[in-house]
Amino acid sequence: MSRFLTIVVFVTIALTAQITQTIADEVIAKGNGLAIYRSQLNEEISAMQRGAALNHKQISPEELLALKRQTLKRMICTQLLLKMATAEDQAVGKAIAENELAVLISSTGSQQAFNKKLNDAGVTTQELQSKLIQQATATATLSRKIGATVTDAEVKQYYEQHPEKFTANGKAIGYKDVQTKIKGSLMRQKVNALAPAYLDKICKAANVQVLDASLKDTATTLIPM
Repeated sequence: MSRFLTIVVFVTIALTAQITQTIADEVIAKGNGLAIYRSQLNEEISAMQRGAALNHKQISPEELLALKRQTLKRMICTQLLLKMATAEDQAVGKAIAENELAVLISSTGSQQAFNKKLNDAGVTTQELQSKLIQQATATATLSRKIGATVTDAEVKQYYEQHPEKFTANGKAIGYKDVQTKIKGSLMRQKVNALAPAYLDKICKAANVQVLDASLKDTATTLIPM
């Protein structure tokens, strides 16, 4: 599943959830100032199943249950982190999201081709950017809380060691054009390695309860890479 398709899927999920939430729905997880509806989780899982089908793959019943548990935990943690975000976290998230959006446009060949893909998916550029900002802001907030850092040297090293990842239309993408994106990706990797204990802590502090016993999970997953 391409990075572009993955991002569009998550944006479509968010928009659908906003609509379905207005209808009577079952709350499957709650906490202080937090509520996750079954329809929101179902939409995320359905999108992942569609993505798997596009790649001629099927998600087994065992994998599906694990995926539901992990996805619910990610949704809970993301909501909690966004409530804790500072103005600086929001600025960092916005910068990373804007850079990633620019790279996505470049990778599709043109603004026109990019807009067509979004239109086909029923998503606007503004909606996509908003979702990217949310994801990046949650990561920035968590990074600050747990003290995760990425140096410029680490970013440059990754760029030089993985040239195949930074091309568009057969041409290399300049370092400055992807520097912020690489930093965000490396930060997410460090965050996901260091974060479980902290995320469990904030879930307990927010009195988070998973009301569907089948969806309770001790694992912690934050944001899809």
